[in-house]
Amino acid sequence: MKILRLLSVSLTLWCVAETTLIGNEPAADSLPAGQTAPVSTTLNVRDFGALGDGVHDDAPAFRLVLEELSRIAGAKTLLIPSGTYLLMPEKGASGNAAHLLIADQHDLTVSGAPGTLLIMGSAFHSGVIVNKCQNVRLESFAVDYLPLPFTQGTIIGTTPGSHTFTVRLDPGFPRSTDPQITSGSDTKNIAYLYDPKTGLKLDQFYDQYLNKIETLKNDEVLLTSHGPIEPAFTGNKVVIVGRRKADAVVFSSSTRCTASHITVYSSPALGFGLRSSDFITVDSCTITQRPGSGRLMSTNADGIHVKWGTHGPTILNCHLTGMGDDSVNIGGTYQYIYAQPDDHTLIVDRHGSLTPGKNIRLVRNLTGAVVSLPSCTTVRGLTYEDHPAMRLTFAGALPAIERTVATAGADGADLVINYDQVAANPVIRGNFFGSHRERGVLVQAPGVLIEDNHFENLLGPAIRIGHHYGGRTEGPNGTGCIIRNNTFINIRRSVICVLDDGPPRDCTLPQLSIENIEITGNHFSLFGQPSAHGAGTPGNVIWIDNAKHVLISDNSIGDPYPGTPDVSLITINQAADVTISGTILEGKSAKRSDWLNITSRAEKTSIHVR
Repeated sequence: MKILRLLSVSLTLWCVAETTLIGNEPAADSLPAGQTAPVSTTLNVRDFGALGDGVHDDAPAFRLVLEELSRIAGAKTLLIPSGTYLLMPEKGASGNAAHLLIADQHDLTVSGAPGTLLIMGSAFHSGVIVNKCQNVRLESFAVDYLPLPFTQGTIIGTTPGSHTFTVRLDPGFPRSTDPQITSGSDTKNIAYLYDPKTGLKLDQFYDQYLNKIETLKNDEVLLTSHGPIEPAFTGNKVVIVGRRKADAVVFSSSTRCTASHITVYSSPALGFGLRSSDFITVDSCTITQRPGSGRLMSTNADGIHVKWGTHGPTILNCHLTGMGDDSVNIGGTYQYIYAQPDDHTLIVDRHGSLTPGKNIRLVRNLTGAVVSLPSCTTVRGLTYEDHPAMRLTFAGALPAIERTVATAGADGADLVINYDQVAANPVIRGNFFGSHRERGVLVQAPGVLIEDNHFENLLGPAIRIGHHYGGRTEGPNGTGCIIRNNTFINIRRSVICVLDDGPPRDCTLPQLSIENIEITGNHFSLFGQPSAHGAGTPGNVIWIDNAKHVLISDNSIGDPYPGTPDVSLITINQAADVTISGTILEGKSAKRSDWLNITSRAEKTSIHVR
């Protein structure tokens, strides 16, 4: 039987290679004399043993067909017929391993037929990883995790004094003793509250970062939290996530790859993780709760998280909802400075993005000022006071570093960043982002274009440019961002927030570190519902801080949410060279004479209102 199957596969390979054309290439008899049509190879995963029954582990069949495809030159397709394919990671695979690894492939399309679903059988591992590939396209399949990496239930009681509340888990969802919920040193347990009628997250309550989960009787669990517990919790729904570093779809160290019409129903962390990759396109993809499942959430963390890489992604026509964090987060990584042995050398926290010849810059922690440095000539790994570190040697003299880990602590030390690895100039166009936790787009990379998107039902800010609260951990700060022709509905806090929250707010050495921002042609309505936390202010539409060279033009502002505080609709705080023109106030906002607040911290002579 095995011999017959192999013979069938060989025959399929020969026939397809002889007869299949790429796309709409002309037939051979219509080509000019002496030319032959390029061929494309298509292999069907069912021919390699996959059953698609949702019970049998089909991962070995996928590994076999990918191994075969890696030996074939030219364009090729891995075809996945309709079905449910259970994939298990290889036995003994490390935590960063994949259920389906596509590595060192070129010119490959992985294409599902209508109704194709890939079930990832371990919440401790990433789903599909595309690693060190060029021109790989994923299209037309869905990804889900079973066992589910979160559980949910109804809050049946609270004890505010002891920071505890009791939850009855819903039938069919994981139990608190299931390993994907609580086990593992990298597991982060957070509880989010939801309205039982609308299914929307209740942002008037703090997210609950959990210290302990105790199993009681009758499917009840007792949760102990860091945060404040309120009697009003009772009767609301709650999701308890087991968040860890495992993502549904990953592009790593890859170039010119595409995810098209991919749906993600759940993930232990990110929906799409883009790392050290260039020119990635995410087109017409969806993140949402699986239909008919009764789930309140989709992924445990961001929808699309972009880190490192020279050229940022293009994100088009996607629909992202239900996530446990931002829709899109784009940035790089800062590494703090341990010491400066001499004027040509720095000892810094170890990171793979720091290599010789790259555009490594100094960032002053207090002010956000970015300082160009001479060329880095050598990088050597070492241990510094029991910490993994790197010695960077530069071709010329460096400025003095006064704020090192030794003098200011890790949170206050000056930093370095490789500006060649910050995913610059991404395009985010024509998407829906809404009804999930936290922000729509967090911009920590230069040259981002955010255009023609729809943002709805978010804590806010819908768009955040600059370092978010918590200091300088990701960056740089979003200089050169264009926010154009977007629609914002029901965003609780400052809808667009340009703010460097890295330094202490009482910093006496202000630096206008975010530059060249354009906010034009956007529409805002139903903003300003109360919220327990988040950056910005309920009722505020645009907040500008730590910025210069800002254009705010031709935006329309409609009715706020009923009962919204009468705060300024546009606030210009620590800023210079700001032009505000063509603002259209509609509905109740049209009655506001105090819609603009230019504070005493602004450079008022350079603020122009037209």
